[in-house]
Amino acid sequence: MRLGTKSCAECRRRKVRCEVPQEGGACTGCVLHSIPCVPQQPRARPNKPASIYSASEAGAGGQENEALRQRLAHLERMMGDLRGDFDVQQDTTQFPDEYDDSDDDLNDNSQVHLDAPLPALWQTTPHIQSVPPRVTSNASQSIGSKSPKMLLALQVPPIPNSSDLNTLFQELEQYWVVWPPCTLGKTPRQLTSGQIHETKTAIIEAIYSNNPILVAKALLWLAFCVFQFPRPRIQRDMNLPKPARELIDEYLSYSEMAINSVDVFGHSMDELECYGLLWKMLFDMGKPRKAWQILRQAITSAMQLGLHKTSNHNDKRRKILWPMFWQTERQLSCILGLPSCTSDTHPGTTPDEVPNTTPLETASYKISIIAGKIIERDQIHSSSNFARTLRIDEDLEKLTDSMPPGFWEPEDPEQDFAVIYYSMYAKFRYWYLQKTLHMPYMLKSIKESKYQHSFDRAMDAARGMILLNHHSRQLGPDIMCEAMEFHGFSSAIVLLIGVLARQTPNDRTFKSDWDLLDMTSQDLRQTAVRLDCIVAKQGADALDILLATSRGAYAGKEDLTMTIPYFGQVKVN
Repeated sequence: MRLGTKSCAECRRRKVRCEVPQEGGACTGCVLHSIPCVPQQPRARPNKPASIYSASEAGAGGQENEALRQRLAHLERMMGDLRGDFDVQQDTTQFPDEYDDSDDDLNDNSQVHLDAPLPALWQTTPHIQSVPPRVTSNASQSIGSKSPKMLLALQVPPIPNSSDLNTLFQELEQYWVVWPPCTLGKTPRQLTSGQIHETKTAIIEAIYSNNPILVAKALLWLAFCVFQFPRPRIQRDMNLPKPARELIDEYLSYSEMAINSVDVFGHSMDELECYGLLWKMLFDMGKPRKAWQILRQAITSAMQLGLHKTSNHNDKRRKILWPMFWQTERQLSCILGLPSCTSDTHPGTTPDEVPNTTPLETASYKISIIAGKIIERDQIHSSSNFARTLRIDEDLEKLTDSMPPGFWEPEDPEQDFAVIYYSMYAKFRYWYLQKTLHMPYMLKSIKESKYQHSFDRAMDAARGMILLNHHSRQLGPDIMCEAMEFHGFSSAIVLLIGVLARQTPNDRTFKSDWDLLDMTSQDLRQTAVRLDCIVAKQGADALDILLATSRGAYAGKEDLTMTIPYFGQVKVN
């Protein structure tokens, strides 16, 4: 490059293209190498010297200085908060009354997966027909759509002030034990309850570390906290810098861009912990397809770091992350009707390579193996699938018998929260697999008696899921997880279809099932009100209409179109 071009001195020395963002500031090359961006020749000095903090400076240099001034001021405020010298006052947060219920949000920005278990059941159900999703413009940017090279030039989203951080952490620290692992600080350590001041310090150090992955991990942790904080209390008890949903979206957007930059910065355990937080956040927000995509990326990165070689698990993080990634990816693949990226012979998934130190860990491993078999069956679509289904069902029966004593009993409210959570999660996975295994054949039992076993097993699993969901609401505080609300709703749909397929006029055989359906509707409605959960609201609305129609009490249109969470609209004739 010739002297006199617009390239900076460093780009000219390295003989590379000098790209400056439209908003001005340092070029991307200097940002990526963390060096000052200096022009080849000094700019003409103004007649009157101006402070670097002057907002009246024109051009790219003034914009850069203004950004530096804003970040420095924000850092000073946060440091002051930590010392307790003063409290930052910000505009009152205006949290939306309800999440945006556009199709993009509700359907996970994806087309309907026709191979997923629930849509597949609709195809065999008379009078229910899927409505093709409408085509929407790509007006909103997808997460991570910006170039990773621009990452360091972007301003980090604002974080809550010290007082709000205290409020968040005090409310939610009891749940951290069941969140994905997250280590922060100069000497990485797991964020644990009872250390609020240390956690705040670690979060702020990460935010201003100039390491995009550490920044992303801290932002994801904060996003988790804001998302799980009780919705009605956000306006009353907190003074967030932006509306909660907008703040969460900014945290996720920045974090996704940081993860996409690993080709520049290299893979690391910090990156894997970001994946762990991100998939869980997306899943709880009701975006299982995106969570599945993140898990696939996580498994790829984990293998590049050697986590599939369990002999390399020389620290606790590796032991936790690898089984979490591959086992959860299988569960989501089963939910979405998609193939899994691991097999039972994949390195790191065989029985000899998986250390199962507790009965629940052993059960989780066996459930994941069975999930893999169901995925393989669903992808083959052969005539021998029913025989394969019966063999898989035998494995489920053996798993039932191998559970520890008292496993199937209701959880004791006096137990630790973590014990209750993991026990109920294992039951949820079991009931879901049993329901998914037999759903393709449950309605065939109407014409062929050989499928009666599948009908009974699918109905039992739906009842188990409904009772488990109901019991979880009685045990402890509300936890926001839109995906779990969907599973409660989908279990009610399976139960309703089964009842309608078998019930005759004045039949009292299924009275207890009707009671379960009414209970599910009430649970979903209460969750929608308490947590402002759009999935629960849509599920309750759809279930109420279906129950009224089934009882002959619906007075609406003959051709009814309703919205089903995740899977768009269906038409009921």
